[in-house]
Amino acid sequence: MIYTASELNNLLRGILIDERQFFADQTKDLNITGQQARTLAYIEQHPGAIQRELAEAFKRRGASMSNMLKILERDGYIERRRSADNDRVKVLYLTELGHQTVAAVTSVLKASENKLVENLSQQDIDELMTQLKKIKFY
Repeated sequence: MIYTASELNNLLRGILIDERQFFADQTKDLNITGQQARTLAYIEQHPGAIQRELAEAFKRRGASMSNMLKILERDGYIERRRSADNDRVKVLYLTELGHQTVAAVTSVLKASENKLVENLSQQDIDELMTQLKKIKFY
């Protein structure tokens, strides 16, 4: 069978949509979005990060990152502290709730990853990865 680029695009988009829905279903009690969860995970891995670093890591505008961080701070997931080096810079840390949420989300993400490949052999995964790595936009 010969597949088109459009069919590949639709399949990849469908997989992403299904993955997002699975995440939403599994985390509805956490009251957190996927992007917020990824942001918390980044802060956990990079305690003391600053907003600009997050914006660069997620390829987001500073204003949209600022809004998300305000929500995460308001909801008690993160705290901003003044940098020891520069009073104008705020560094980011997780609160206890933030750490608990990252742990819960990590469990959901592992389940999602397992579901993604449950019908594939290791050889299938290796071949698929080899082919997908050939797709580059930039």
